[in-house]
Amino acid sequence: MQNILPTATEQTDPLHKWHWKRHLIGSCCILFLFFLSGSQSIAASSAASTTVNRLQIQLQTPKPGPIISVDDASLASHLYRKMYQLPAYPAGRTCEEFRQGDVYTLTFYHNERIITRADVEKNGCHGLTLSKWDTRQPDQAFWDLFQQAAAYPQHHR
Repeated sequence: MQNILPTATEQTDPLHKWHWKRHLIGSCCILFLFFLSGSQSIAASSAASTTVNRLQIQLQTPKPGPIISVDDASLASHLYRKMYQLPAYPAGRTCEEFRQGDVYTLTFYHNERIITRADVEKNGCHGLTLSKWDTRQPDQAFWDLFQQAAAYPQHHR
């Protein structure tokens, strides 16, 4: 049986210690870069597999409005998947720079569990913010789905 523990000489040899540290640091760097490069595609693929069956929309600014509940699982799920397919917001710009319109919070649910929240602004920055580091640029197809969801209660009373 082979001994995998370092010998007394290997424990005190500074070059041997540095050899293992170098490999550990290199492995950590590679894993970190791999995680960064795939994080957006991972988010999109996990969004495609997540089951959403309810959506709530609420106007946040200029002042909070009533909550619109969308119980149409197909519509809620479609808007959720579309949100993660949107391209990133232009580099170097954020919605905070020129926020001027109504901001809505979209809350997606699976049963009673919140899956995610997003803030969306149609006027001003025209952005969709999933997190501090993830802002997307909605297209017309997204806005059409958003309008359909926002009008849901009037059509399904």
